Amino acid sequence: MPAAGEGRASMRSFPRLPLALLAAALAAACTFLHPDNSKPLDSAVADYADKTILFAGGGHGYQVEYYAPDGSAYLWYPGNERTLRGAWKVEEGELGNRLCFRYGANTYNPVTKTRGDSWECVLLGDIRLMLQEEAEGDILYLATNRSVPFDSKRKRLPSFEVIFEVLGPRRLQERAAGLR
Repeated sequence: MPAAGEGRASMRSFPRLPLALLAAALAAACTFLHPDNSKPLDSAVADYADKTILFAGGGHGYQVEYYAPDGSAYLWYPGNERTLRGAWKVEEGELGNRLCFRYGANTYNPVTKTRGDSWECVLLGDIRLMLQEEAEGDILYLATNRSVPFDSKRKRLPSFEVIFEVLGPRRLQERAAGLR
Protein backbone atom coordinates (compact mmCIF):
# COMPACT_ATOMS: atom_id res chain seq x y z
CA MET A 1 0.00 0.00 0.00
CA PRO A 2 1.50 3.33 -0.98
CA ALA A 3 2.33 5.84 1.70
CA ALA A 4 0.08 8.89 1.97
CA GLY A 5 0.51 11.10 -1.07
CA GLU A 6 2.37 8.45 -3.11
CA GLY A 7 1.03 6.61 -6.10
CA ARG A 8 -1.91 8.86 -6.75
CA ALA A 9 -2.14 12.37 -7.97
CA SER A 10 -3.27 14.96 -5.55
CA MET A 11 -5.01 18.19 -6.49
CA ARG A 12 -1.90 20.09 -5.44
CA SER A 13 0.25 18.46 -8.10
CA PHE A 14 -1.70 20.06 -10.98
CA PRO A 15 -1.43 23.82 -11.47
CA ARG A 16 -4.78 25.54 -11.39
CA LEU A 17 -5.57 28.04 -14.05
CA PRO A 18 -6.99 31.30 -12.78
CA LEU A 19 -10.65 31.60 -13.67
CA ALA A 20 -10.05 34.82 -15.60
CA LEU A 21 -7.46 33.12 -17.82
CA LEU A 22 -9.81 30.23 -18.48
CA ALA A 23 -12.64 32.65 -19.35
CA ALA A 24 -10.35 34.58 -21.71
CA ALA A 25 -9.29 31.37 -23.46
CA LEU A 26 -12.92 30.31 -23.85
CA ALA A 27 -13.90 33.71 -25.26
CA ALA A 28 -11.00 33.58 -27.73
CA ALA A 29 -12.04 30.11 -28.87
CA CYS A 30 -15.63 31.30 -29.36
CA THR A 31 -14.39 34.24 -31.42
CA PHE A 32 -12.33 32.02 -33.71
CA LEU A 33 -15.24 29.62 -34.12
CA HIS A 34 -17.79 32.37 -34.82
CA PRO A 35 -19.66 31.57 -38.06
CA ASP A 36 -19.08 35.10 -39.46
CA ASN A 37 -15.36 34.32 -39.68
CA SER A 38 -15.95 31.63 -42.31
CA LYS A 39 -18.99 32.78 -44.29
CA PRO A 40 -18.60 33.62 -48.01
CA LEU A 41 -17.06 37.08 -48.50
CA ASP A 42 -19.96 38.45 -50.57
CA SER A 43 -22.35 37.50 -47.77
CA ALA A 44 -20.07 39.07 -45.15
CA VAL A 45 -19.88 42.31 -47.18
CA ALA A 46 -23.69 42.36 -47.48
CA ASP A 47 -23.92 42.10 -43.67
CA TYR A 48 -22.24 45.54 -43.33
CA ALA A 49 -22.92 47.49 -46.55
CA ASP A 50 -25.38 50.38 -46.08
CA LYS A 51 -25.66 49.82 -42.32
CA THR A 52 -25.28 52.08 -39.30
CA ILE A 53 -23.78 50.21 -36.36
CA LEU A 54 -23.45 51.07 -32.67
CA PHE A 55 -20.39 49.44 -31.07
CA ALA A 56 -19.23 49.24 -27.48
CA GLY A 57 -16.01 47.78 -26.21
CA GLY A 58 -12.61 47.01 -27.57
CA GLY A 59 -11.18 49.74 -25.34
CA HIS A 60 -12.80 52.46 -27.45
CA GLY A 61 -16.04 53.06 -25.59
CA TYR A 62 -19.18 53.70 -27.62
CA GLN A 63 -18.82 54.34 -31.35
CA VAL A 64 -21.31 54.77 -34.18
CA GLU A 65 -20.27 54.00 -37.75
CA TYR A 66 -21.99 53.99 -41.13
CA TYR A 67 -20.65 51.68 -43.86
CA ALA A 68 -21.61 53.01 -47.28
CA PRO A 69 -22.00 50.52 -50.14
CA ASP A 70 -19.15 52.24 -52.04
CA GLY A 71 -16.64 51.32 -49.30
CA SER A 72 -16.71 54.69 -47.49
CA ALA A 73 -16.97 54.66 -43.69
CA TYR A 74 -18.20 57.48 -41.41
CA LEU A 75 -17.35 57.24 -37.72
CA TRP A 76 -18.43 59.04 -34.54
CA TYR A 77 -15.52 58.26 -32.23
CA PRO A 78 -15.37 59.21 -28.52
CA GLY A 79 -13.70 62.56 -27.99
CA ASN A 80 -13.89 63.69 -31.62
CA GLU A 81 -15.89 66.77 -32.58
CA ARG A 82 -16.02 65.79 -36.26
CA THR A 83 -17.21 62.69 -38.06
CA LEU A 84 -14.19 60.75 -39.34
CA ARG A 85 -14.36 59.73 -42.99
CA GLY A 86 -12.54 56.60 -43.98
CA ALA A 87 -12.87 53.36 -45.90
CA TRP A 88 -13.98 49.84 -45.04
CA LYS A 89 -13.67 46.41 -46.62
CA VAL A 90 -14.10 42.75 -45.73
CA GLU A 91 -11.22 40.41 -46.50
CA GLU A 92 -10.01 36.91 -45.76
CA GLY A 93 -7.35 36.68 -43.07
CA GLU A 94 -5.31 33.82 -41.63
CA LEU A 95 -7.83 33.29 -38.82
CA GLY A 96 -10.96 34.07 -40.84
CA ASN A 97 -12.90 36.93 -42.39
CA ARG A 98 -12.05 40.38 -41.11
CA LEU A 99 -13.64 43.82 -41.27
CA CYS A 100 -10.92 46.34 -42.11
CA PHE A 101 -10.87 50.12 -41.64
CA ARG A 102 -8.63 52.92 -42.84
CA TYR A 103 -8.94 56.59 -41.92
CA GLY A 104 -6.92 59.65 -42.92
CA ALA A 105 -3.19 60.02 -42.27
CA ASN A 106 -3.99 62.76 -39.75
CA THR A 107 -5.97 60.37 -37.52
CA TYR A 108 -4.70 58.29 -34.61
CA ASN A 109 -6.15 55.26 -32.83
CA PRO A 110 -5.31 55.64 -29.13
CA VAL A 111 -6.13 52.00 -28.36
CA THR A 112 -3.96 50.35 -31.03
CA LYS A 113 -1.53 53.30 -31.13
CA THR A 114 -1.53 53.40 -34.94
CA ARG A 115 -2.01 56.14 -37.49
CA GLY A 116 -5.11 55.97 -39.63
CA ASP A 117 -3.38 55.83 -43.00
CA SER A 118 -3.00 52.03 -42.90
CA TRP A 119 -5.63 49.30 -42.80
CA GLU A 120 -6.58 47.89 -39.38
CA CYS A 121 -8.55 44.65 -39.40
CA VAL A 122 -10.72 42.89 -36.81
CA LEU A 123 -12.18 39.38 -37.04
CA LEU A 124 -15.89 39.50 -37.86
CA GLY A 125 -16.55 37.37 -34.77
CA ASP A 126 -14.95 40.08 -32.61
CA ILE A 127 -17.01 42.76 -34.38
CA ARG A 128 -20.19 40.81 -33.56
CA LEU A 129 -19.18 40.66 -29.89
CA MET A 130 -18.86 44.49 -29.76
CA LEU A 131 -21.95 45.20 -31.87
CA GLN A 132 -24.76 46.64 -29.75
CA GLU A 133 -27.25 47.62 -32.43
CA GLU A 134 -27.49 47.92 -36.22
CA ALA A 135 -29.90 49.54 -38.66
CA GLU A 136 -30.34 49.64 -42.43
CA GLY A 137 -29.11 52.82 -44.10
CA ASP A 138 -27.47 55.98 -42.78
CA ILE A 139 -30.13 56.61 -40.13
CA LEU A 140 -28.01 59.20 -38.27
CA TYR A 141 -26.79 61.00 -41.43
CA LEU A 142 -23.14 60.33 -40.68
CA ALA A 143 -22.17 60.63 -44.36
CA THR A 144 -23.48 64.21 -44.59
CA ASN A 145 -23.33 65.41 -40.98
CA ARG A 146 -19.67 66.33 -40.43
CA SER A 147 -19.92 67.41 -36.79
CA VAL A 148 -20.68 65.02 -33.95
CA PRO A 149 -23.93 66.38 -32.47
CA PHE A 150 -23.11 65.54 -28.84
CA ASP A 151 -20.16 65.36 -26.47
CA SER A 152 -19.22 61.73 -26.96
CA LYS A 153 -16.73 61.83 -24.07
CA ARG A 154 -19.48 62.36 -21.52
CA LYS A 155 -22.61 60.75 -22.97
CA ARG A 156 -23.06 57.04 -23.29
CA LEU A 157 -24.85 55.80 -26.36
CA PRO A 158 -26.74 52.70 -25.26
CA SER A 159 -29.13 52.61 -28.27
CA PHE A 160 -30.25 54.39 -31.42
CA GLU A 161 -33.50 55.12 -29.60
CA VAL A 162 -31.64 57.15 -26.97
CA ILE A 163 -29.71 59.03 -29.69
CA PHE A 164 -33.02 59.94 -31.35
CA GLU A 165 -34.49 60.97 -27.99
CA VAL A 166 -31.54 63.26 -27.25
CA LEU A 167 -31.18 64.73 -30.74
CA GLY A 168 -34.48 64.11 -32.47
CA PRO A 169 -34.69 62.88 -36.09
CA ARG A 170 -35.60 66.36 -37.38
CA ARG A 171 -32.53 67.95 -35.78
CA LEU A 172 -30.34 65.23 -37.32
CA GLN A 173 -31.86 65.91 -40.75
CA GLU A 174 -31.42 69.69 -40.39
CA ARG A 175 -27.78 69.29 -39.34
CA ALA A 176 -27.15 66.97 -42.29
CA ALA A 177 -28.71 69.51 -44.66
CA GLY A 178 -26.63 72.34 -43.16
CA LEU A 179 -29.65 74.15 -41.72
CA ARG A 180 -28.33 74.08 -38.12
